[in-house]
Parts: sequence; C-alpha cells; structure tokens
Amino acid sequence: MQFLVDLASSRKQTAARELGTKQNMLRLAEQQFTQLVNYREDYNHQFHAGADGVMQGATLNGYRAFLTGLNQAIEDQNRKVQQYQLKYEESAEQWHQTKSRCHALEKVTDKFKRLEKQDAAKHEQLAVDDLVSAIRH
Repeated sequence: MQFLVDLASSRKQTAARELGTKQNMLRLAEQQFTQLVNYREDYNHQFHAGADGVMQGATLNGYRAFLTGLNQAIEDQNRKVQQYQLKYEESAEQWHQTKSRCHALEKVTDKFKRLEKQDAAKHEQLAVDDLVSAIRH
C-alpha cells in the first residue's frame, strides 16, 4: 500500500512542477504582451509628437506599415497568452486531481495502519489475558 502512496506522491510532485512551468510560461507571455502594447503606445506618442502636421507620404506609409505589423504581433501574442492560460488551467486541474488522489490514498493507508495497530493490540491483550488465566489456574 505504501508503494501506491509513494507513487501518488511522486505524481503529485510532477504535476506541481508542471503547473509551475505553465505558470512561468503564462507570466512570460503576459509580460511580452504588455511590452508590445506599451511599445505601440510609446511609438504612437513619439510619432505624433514628432509630426508637425506636415508628413511625407512615404513616412506615413512606413508608419502605417510598421503599426500594422506591430498590431499583428500584439494580436498573435494575445492568442499565445490565451493558449498559455488554457494550458495553465488544465495543468492546475490535473494537479488538483492528483493531489486529491494522493490525499485519499494517504487517508486510506493511515486508516489501515490504525486498524492494524488496533488489531495487534487486541491480539496482544488476548495473549496477556490467556497467560494471566493460565497462571491463575
């Protein structure tokens, strides 16, 4: 029975490490998303602050093309964040289930150990009672 508890505990630890990895990946993706959004805001601000109302067509086209690419990168990164969020949630559910199974096995094992001790104590008491009875007779 202890083998099963050890196996479940090992699986719980593996699931916890996997959850931590998924959480780190999610945080990194969120940070990258935030950086891209902040960069876009800074770029817009600097571009508009530098423009004095008169802008060359090529400059405007370059700005639009760059902004289009940046917006696409932001959308792509947002999708990655959503995917990592889903993977994290799945991993959290897996960890929770594994933890619950491990806890249940530990409870069953503890109960069996307690029952074995009680049974051993009863047998010992019966042996002592038999010995006392034999000595009295």
